[in-house]
Amino acid sequence: ETQIVITVMGTADSNTGTVKRNQYLSEARGKYIFDILTTKYGIAPERLIIKSEVVKASSKPELSRAVVITF
Repeated sequence: ETQIVITVMGTADSNTGTVKRNQYLSEARGKYIFDILTTKYGIAPERLIIKSEVVKASSKPELSRAVVITF
């Protein structure tokens, strides 16, 4: 049986705050969703990959404060 690997990408807006703060926010957003997926929905942690990204709001405004999940 092939198991699906899920990538959880936390993002933050580079136009506000410091680089360090934005990196923290993007990582925290991804970790929050990771925790929900593992504790509430019972998804095995080894099936999840957490990533983070600080984006320029003007280039990808929909990703300025979001978590993107891909399969």
